[in-house]
Amino acid sequence: MDRLVIESILAEADQIQFDGAQPQADSSCALVLGFKAAHTDQVILAFQELKKISDEISLLVCHTQVQGIYDLEIRTTALDEPVRILNKSIPAEALAELKEYLSHSNTLILGCNVSEQDSWITLSSVEIKVCES
Repeated sequence: MDRLVIESILAEADQIQFDGAQPQADSSCALVLGFKAAHTDQVILAFQELKKISDEISLLVCHTQVQGIYDLEIRTTALDEPVRILNKSIPAEALAELKEYLSHSNTLILGCNVSEQDSWITLSSVEIKVCES
């Protein structure tokens, strides 16, 4: 699957939440992308393709010029450019919880609301920063 196809599928995310629930001691918390049920098959396929192409996947959360709106970049050496999910709202509480979690842990899972956790992506690194426009 082409990077642009993955990008267009993931661009349909309409919510981003931090899931701090850790049902098991060895589980990581998750940043969960929310999608409408109509996109389930495409989203699951996009997640499977990302997992298949690389073991090293990182996430960059970029502040934009508008408060509460962020650009997400999913980076991997297997792709020539990051998968960009632009102009998404992240609730202030979710971002604060994510920052707090990342201050204590460097593991995070990227998930979605329309698939089982076995298709979610374990991230090798996560960074939140102001990015150049």
